[in-house]
Amino acid sequence: MRFPKLRAAAAHAAAALCLFTAAAAPAFAAPVKNIVLVHGAFVDGGGWRPVYDILTKDGYKVTLVQEPLTSFGEDVTATKRVLATLDGPCVLVGHSYGGAIITEAGNDDHVKSLVYIAAHALDVGETDLPEPSQLRLHVEELVRRIFRGVHQREELGVQPGGG
Repeated sequence: MRFPKLRAAAAHAAAALCLFTAAAAPAFAAPVKNIVLVHGAFVDGGGWRPVYDILTKDGYKVTLVQEPLTSFGEDVTATKRVLATLDGPCVLVGHSYGGAIITEAGNDDHVKSLVYIAAHALDVGETDLPEPSQLRLHVEELVRRIFRGVHQREELGVQPGGG
């Protein structure tokens, strides 16, 4: 699926926040030129590629976090590893599940702003998703419930689409 307008809007929002952060900071503070992008669950950093292209073209140093999606803690650690490599302040951007990650990793000294784009904005220490290792169990239970619902409809003689 392609959402060029949404990606462009996200890129411009992140860039505007960088400019706002730089304008609102004291005169002696370095302008924010680093942007770190954190993807959501079930995808990888490649989904940010169009945003990356726009921001780098505008002169920002953009880093895509490739979290392992093995556990929430390991995803936060992967993001913190990226933050540790930065040479200045950054804007940390998260999409979907990435929002939960940036909430935890956002306490790093490099992070000057957090941006949540259609993301889970949680309190530090809070999580809204099971660990990825447990997610399969949740999906299996959901499939079972749907399957039971189909069987119940068949037993009642309800036709698909017929309510």
